[in-house]
Amino acid sequence: MGFIKFSKKNKKYNKGFYIHYKFEGSKITLNEINKKMKIDSSVIRYLIVKYKKLDTKNEYFKKFQNNEKRNKNSKKAQVH
Repeated sequence: MGFIKFSKKNKKYNKGFYIHYKFEGSKITLNEINKKMKIDSSVIRYLIVKYKKLDTKNEYFKKFQNNEKRNKNSKKAQVH
């Protein structure tokens, strides 16, 4: 989970929170998730990706979050 600035404005929003889930399920599970995401007005955008092999050991967004923090700190250092 984190906070991100969108590359393009979506509806009236230009930044928001993102959540990354990994799950296993059937087509019924997928249909239920799609249905709930469309109903929830707080969800601006979502993406579901199917993997042939689900990798539950790696966290792909941790590295991004650390880089994002470094960029913010370096910008603050340049301003002062």
